[in-house]
Amino acid sequence: MKDFKYKGFSSKELYSTVRDKFMIEERELYEDENLTSGRTYLYKPIRIKKLNKITNKAVAFKKIDLDYLNSWLLNNKDYEVLEIDGYVYKALFFPANDLYTKDADKGYIDLKVRLYKNALSNIYTSERVLTNRIVDGVDENEKLMDISNKSNIEGLILHPNFIISNIPRRGFDSATTIVIENTSISNNKLTINLVENEKLYINGKNDYIESNKKRYIDKTGEYIKLKEGLNAIKLKSNGYCKINISFQQEFNIEGVWNLE
Repeated sequence: MKDFKYKGFSSKELYSTVRDKFMIEERELYEDENLTSGRTYLYKPIRIKKLNKITNKAVAFKKIDLDYLNSWLLNNKDYEVLEIDGYVYKALFFPANDLYTKDADKGYIDLKVRLYKNALSNIYTSERVLTNRIVDGVDENEKLMDISNKSNIEGLILHPNFIISNIPRRGFDSATTIVIENTSISNNKLTINLVENEKLYINGKNDYIESNKKRYIDKTGEYIKLKEGLNAIKLKSNGYCKINISFQQEFNIEGVWNLE
């Protein structure tokens, strides 16, 4: 049994009381229940419980609870974000059947959830600052970072997002050229030229770069990729800049879905 977030709202923070919480657990299939799956989705049988936060015992649902759950979980036409134990799912909830609230007085209702077949991790993010100075004998214009991609989908290549800013810090010369390279993948290097006071957003998956200067971006090479396992990322500049990298790992649901 797990607490969860759906559409950004936590099951531990109820609208009506600070004493109770909602929890999610997997349930047994009914005798006549048949949950189908498709190429891009699957169904899971689940149960929503209302528990007292102190005693952890089931508490009967009130009408206001059911109205709230109907609005929060069951009144959606498309996938919404479901977060459980550090994993992010695209999820859509449905009643298990016409009598899904029959045991509400016992503190639970039975639902089913439709899940997109791949789950994501929480967003990994890291930032490095590069300059054109030498500090303690170390050239600050080049930095290395190791990124472990634990995605378990065969053949999947991830493209991390980057935010690059050369907006100057007092006493430093701003970078005009940035080089990002994944040395763990052959010829995976990206070189970008910047203008003064520029901030770039790079989304390699969607072949998209946006500048606060509203200009065409002068770049060479290919967008950075992350293979499964360890990736050695090298960052290099000819002046001051901040480089932020972010990505989400991707997993087969059957390898991570666990409500125990």
